[in-house]
Amino acid sequence: MSKRLARGGHPRETTRRLTRLTAIVAFAAAALGCRDDKSSGDQDGRRDIGTIDTRPGADADDSGGDATGGDAPDGVGDSDPDGSGDTGAGGDAGDATEDGSGTGDVGDLGDTTDSDGDGADADAPPECDLTVAVATGVLAVDLNGDPLEVADIVSVEVSVSGTFGAIDLDVDATNLDPDVATVTLDGAPIASSLRGSHLIVPLTGPGVVRFEAAVATDRELVMVFAGAQTEPGCPVDRSESAAILQVVGGTSKTPTCIDLRRYRSVQVAPPVARQNTESYRVANGVRDDLVADDFIFCPQHPTVVHVAEFCVLRDPGQSVTVAGSYDADGSWEVDDFALFEVFRGGALLADGFTTQHHNGGDTFWCGDISQLMCRTGCTASLTVESEDRAIAPVAVTEAQGATARQFADGSVDITSLLPADGDRADVRVTVLDQGVEGLLSPALYLIGGVE
Repeated sequence: MSKRLARGGHPRETTRRLTRLTAIVAFAAAALGCRDDKSSGDQDGRRDIGTIDTRPGADADDSGGDATGGDAPDGVGDSDPDGSGDTGAGGDAGDATEDGSGTGDVGDLGDTTDSDGDGADADAPPECDLTVAVATGVLAVDLNGDPLEVADIVSVEVSVSGTFGAIDLDVDATNLDPDVATVTLDGAPIASSLRGSHLIVPLTGPGVVRFEAAVATDRELVMVFAGAQTEPGCPVDRSESAAILQVVGGTSKTPTCIDLRRYRSVQVAPPVARQNTESYRVANGVRDDLVADDFIFCPQHPTVVHVAEFCVLRDPGQSVTVAGSYDADGSWEVDDFALFEVFRGGALLADGFTTQHHNGGDTFWCGDISQLMCRTGCTASLTVESEDRAIAPVAVTEAQGATARQFADGSVDITSLLPADGDRADVRVTVLDQGVEGLLSPALYLIGGVE
């Protein structure tokens, strides 16, 4: 698979270090597996999605190896906070994120490219053009409708912008089987090649590349990583973007940790069509550890509209905001809540949610408690029932008017929920509905700030 430069890294040194990694990848497992404690079925009333187990040393497949049989893109590492992992035999060989964490990081392996002993690389590449500026953005959508299951067809859209000559768009479609016959550029068929999980599309200017792919297994998340390279071994810095889709079923998922220092945007939820609450309740269940209250509906356990779990790391002090597109230039709507939960080592570190305010009235009768709801105005609440703890809102919008339930891109900031040290943390994003209909439009992205 092609490797990408760490921001500010020298291309020749990066290639040398990655060649060293390639020389031992057959002998070392570079990914830490993760087990789902909810494999027996619904917990908290939720459909079993096969979630990340944040306990150090847990393997996804109990085999002590990499469940995917391959290595992750640069900027994507294991979800073990110390990077050490447990391979079940000799320990984790470390991640390749070049963040300095992880036992056996790249650079500690010895130079295997100097065949003649003169201290120089035998096949050192030419200097890369570091002046090229390219940006990508990914939108991945289940054409069969949420939730995503094995064999479902996913539509992948990669937008490429910037001013450049000839480049290759490299799209790593993890846990997908791309159909090269469906690849188009701005609606017209275009030649492409498939190298393992990587779809390579030559481009000479901006455009939108689209293709379709089938979900391969429920043992992994569906992940799409997009980036540009001016030539083999010369990735374009800060051109990368990603998308995540949760696959239901399975008892475990491979670890997925995305470095927000590298990826311009990460889709964490697709657009979810407006449907009645009952249809989502049947498909996805409820969060019966939570109570939604203080609004125009009866107090109730909220219905799950969509959920995804993954791992992120970032620079200490780097901001992380929420947007409805990879360009972060519009707004997004959720009916009713977006809940963000952050874990490390299996323990909840922080949580927060988006909520809405209603002006109230005398028409919202709740027969369950024989009481009028929201007579003089109200702001919906979420409470952890077992702790009697109210989750603090990260943003509030109006439930009525032309921009009902909408948030401007960038107005929802979840930086305070993430560990201050910037190291790995597992994040669960859940779209919840309290009554009548559920919706997420157009999609949900995390945007890492650029220092």
